[in-house]
Amino acid sequence: MELRHLRYYVALVEEKHFGKAAERLHIVQPALTKQIQALEELIGTTLLIRNSRRLSLTKAGELFYHEAIKTLRQADSAVELAQRAGKGLIGVIRIGYVGNAALSGMLSHYLFQYRLHYPDVEVYLEEMSPWEICEAILNEELDVSFATDFNNNLSEHLLAQKLMPWHWVVGMRKDHPLAANKYISREQLKDQPFVVYSNERNDSVQISILQRLLGTVPVISHQAKNTIATLTLTAAGYGLALLPCTLVNIKMAGMTYREILDFPDRMTMELFYRKNESNPVVNSFLRVASDMDISFVNENA
Repeated sequence: MELRHLRYYVALVEEKHFGKAAERLHIVQPALTKQIQALEELIGTTLLIRNSRRLSLTKAGELFYHEAIKTLRQADSAVELAQRAGKGLIGVIRIGYVGNAALSGMLSHYLFQYRLHYPDVEVYLEEMSPWEICEAILNEELDVSFATDFNNNLSEHLLAQKLMPWHWVVGMRKDHPLAANKYISREQLKDQPFVVYSNERNDSVQISILQRLLGTVPVISHQAKNTIATLTLTAAGYGLALLPCTLVNIKMAGMTYREILDFPDRMTMELFYRKNESNPVVNSFLRVASDMDISFVNENA
């Protein structure tokens, strides 16, 4: 039995006339008659009572009609779901991010725009360090990620879309002696202890940035595994922190931020994803991302 048999039967029951049902189905009446006869032979029972004046259903025909309706609705629903999934309209996307992407407002801005276009896609978020994120995408634990360009050796299986360069600022306690200055020189930062964002696997990137800033090996007081921990230790007075400029909007009690004179280095936020991606949901996200205007995120840059 095929779905067309059910569609033919339902149309005939609802139209109560072979000619009208055939017209509705865009087939000729003899073809419809033949298909209904074949259906009854296949089932092994009479579904319709035919006479010159009216078309009526047997008890079996009535039961079969209601079940046929359910089956066709389920089939149509399955087709619709498959079509929506194929267009990336439904499904799940797993997004990794570093703390700066969330705290700057960049991540929420992307998700807001994506939700406007694809409201039925479920979004899974996970914060990770820049060193873990690309590995998670390669292992298919994540689909895309918002991370800093700390990964200089990008896998040949990944692509990166540059989103926004941010200049660096220095975070410190409000009562720190350097907080009296509107701008901080590189010379003033020498010999100051720093809280750095790192993990057990890699702390060389930010230390190398600090070395370029200071012109010497930095004094590291503490290492923090995420952005919030970095800000918390800095606000507690454990050291200064080198931070992207967008974090100046984070109002943490006891903490302030200062611009650095003559330091051209930038931190670039990037969108990482797999090369030759075949998942329609991921590709729908990438399409939205490619059309995004994120200039608002750079107001403090």
